[in-house]
Amino acid sequence: MNAAPLWPVIASIIAAVIDWFGVALRRPWIEYAAKPATIVFLILWILVAVPLAAAWTLPGAVILAALTLSLIGDILLMLPSGRFLAGLAIFLLAHLSYILAINWGRPALVAGEAFAAAAVLALLAVLLPPVRAGLRRSGHPALVTPVALYAAVLAAMLWSSVGTLLRPSWLAAGAGWIAVGGLAFFASDASLVIDRFVRPLPGRRVTTHVLYHTAQLALTAGVILSLSG
Repeated sequence: MNAAPLWPVIASIIAAVIDWFGVALRRPWIEYAAKPATIVFLILWILVAVPLAAAWTLPGAVILAALTLSLIGDILLMLPSGRFLAGLAIFLLAHLSYILAINWGRPALVAGEAFAAAAVLALLAVLLPPVRAGLRRSGHPALVTPVALYAAVLAAMLWSSVGTLLRPSWLAAGAGWIAVGGLAFFASDASLVIDRFVRPLPGRRVTTHVLYHTAQLALTAGVILSLSG
């Protein structure tokens, strides 16, 4: 990764920290400005850190689409009236974009990925039943199917990101960053849904924001390493 264009990621980290303080202090106007700014600076980071020809290949364009969709999803979920279902749909598309970018041009499955898939499925089997029960108990039975679909796509993104650690083609090109991003994204979304529909989690909003921004930063860093290689 070129060390020269680091100002966008520094600005993104600063915006993220400001957002965390805004959430902790219950200052929505800070969150409304800082959370979208965090993603905008990550988009700029790709545009200035990756050679133009690589940025506009299909993987590069798909990652830019994933971040843009995440930005739209953030705005929808921050609206005072709440747009949970619309935000869920937008982030589902963002995860599909990440899955496509991570697996673009991938070789056949390598040893260990089947075990990773089994571990992810076991995790879903533990998390989904209480979430389904919570949705019905809280008067949101119509969300059971959309949330289950989103969980399946999120799990596929987690499996794809962790799987980069097992692929020789990724090991020298940001696999660690991609894996951290997938794990943090899964943890962020899981904490949000559990807090909203299963049981309150102390400090959940701050924790979710920290995990979410860690995920986006790590995924972006991994992609920049891959596209710059």
